[in-house]
Amino acid sequence: MIYYPNTKILYFASRSTGSRSINTFFKKIDGNDAVAYNNTLDIPTEATNTENKLVVSVSNPYIRIYDKWKQRNEWLTKVNRANEIVTFAESVKIDKTGPLNVISEDLNTKNLTPDIIIRLEYIKSDIKLIPGVDLEKNKTHRWSYATHIATDGVVRRYSEWKSNYTQELADIIYTKFEKDFTAYNYSKDSWK
Repeated sequence: MIYYPNTKILYFASRSTGSRSINTFFKKIDGNDAVAYNNTLDIPTEATNTENKLVVSVSNPYIRIYDKWKQRNEWLTKVNRANEIVTFAESVKIDKTGPLNVISEDLNTKNLTPDIIIRLEYIKSDIKLIPGVDLEKNKTHRWSYATHIATDGVVRRYSEWKSNYTQELADIIYTKFEKDFTAYNYSKDSWK
């Protein structure tokens, strides 16, 4: 978790949810006074202060797996993609320290309920839900948004992931991430 004291944001970051861009955005609007905790699931004392907002970034698990696979396998040809992604998805270790985690399970383990959920697919609008973010009047917020949120790499890759999915691959990922599909209202058929 990362705590941004000036904006009173406690950010729970997860891989392949736009977290690097969101973290950079928060640092810019907070004034770089962020306090990072080594263990993502350590609960800092700031979490008990009701003035602070717990912000969580999520994305469709189908996108998360595709993004992780793509980061590791840019060189593969499209012909081999479906089979290669299935192999990758089957081998992905799901845990708090692995390449991907089940976000809702991690939060439930620590009895944490997010105040704000930033969904990767709607990052451009969801970031505006953060208290104190003013893209209209605040030049720093607007610049940081344009530089770090609107150009996020995972967002750019979002448009291509569906063409690489098969029912077999979708079933594997749904089984591993069913709790996140349910918790964040992602449809089992959202890969179609």
